Amino acid sequence: MTFNPSQTLRGVLSLGAAVGVGLLAFPGAVSLAQDYNATPLYGTLNLDAGFTPDPQRVDVQAGGSTNARTLNLGSGCVGYIAVSQPDVRVRYEAGRYDTLSFHVTSNVDTTLIINGPHGQWYCNDDFDGSVNPRVLFSPPRSGQYDIWVGTYREGRVHSAQLEVSEVWQSSAPRPTSAPRPTSAPVNRDISRLEREVHDQVNAYRRQQGLSSLEFDPYISQLARNHSQGMASGQVEFGHDGAQQRYDAIGQRTPYRQAAENVAWNSGYSNPVEMAVEGWIDSPGHHRNMTGPYERAGVGVAINSDGAYYFTQIFMRPR
Repeated sequence: MTFNPSQTLRGVLSLGAAVGVGLLAFPGAVSLAQDYNATPLYGTLNLDAGFTPDPQRVDVQAGGSTNARTLNLGSGCVGYIAVSQPDVRVRYEAGRYDTLSFHVTSNVDTTLIINGPHGQWYCNDDFDGSVNPRVLFSPPRSGQYDIWVGTYREGRVHSAQLEVSEVWQSSAPRPTSAPRPTSAPVNRDISRLEREVHDQVNAYRRQQGLSSLEFDPYISQLARNHSQGMASGQVEFGHDGAQQRYDAIGQRTPYRQAAENVAWNSGYSNPVEMAVEGWIDSPGHHRNMTGPYERAGVGVAINSDGAYYFTQIFMRPR
């Protein structure tokens, strides 16, 4: 989100809404569109909340001739797929269960691409350190889920199995509670992640012939509070309260222009790299990253499910 005091607010671009990585792209950026009339290659599951048996399983052939990176679906959307029609379609009626899991098992490295009920794209490659992908919707929405199962490497198709479940539980240890917005001393691991985001963004700016951004601790605290709010569920994922954050910056340092990028992901060995690559691949985020700014702050938070939330705020002083 970008704000210039002399202009009106423009559109907001935000990253995903499911565990894994998702990208909400500008209209026209996605060339693999959801076709509600296309016949899935391996069938359709019509499921109501509480379905049995759980998991539901569908045998598929993973892979295809199209590199998903060329489709501009978003960060984390990788692998080779068949684009003419989805592999599997799930029509789901949400109810008392708070998680819907899509998981692929195979003897090769597979990827998972899902077009959700509202037309957003959700992708995963390796989940929880394995080569098997998983995308979690929490809470899941009623509607149609079109699913493509890809292979990470180009070549022939391979046998795989898609599992759909409402009772998935992570094997990873979980914190006892979600983080809360605070101005207390910052955990060293969080501080390190924030610096990594800042350093990677600066490295990319230098590659583009741009000046590095100065790290601003006060702006970072504002960004951290927002990430903690998103991680704890106190605010929706996105840019709620951005204008208040800009106003708080302006009270300390008058500015000409400010902007904000947010991201979240889960299940990746390098969450910082995934967030920054997602911003680079997205036109709106990229514009903010490479804008005429001089200072920036970064805030990172991790929720009770191990998902990482990122906020970076850019500022150009008067």
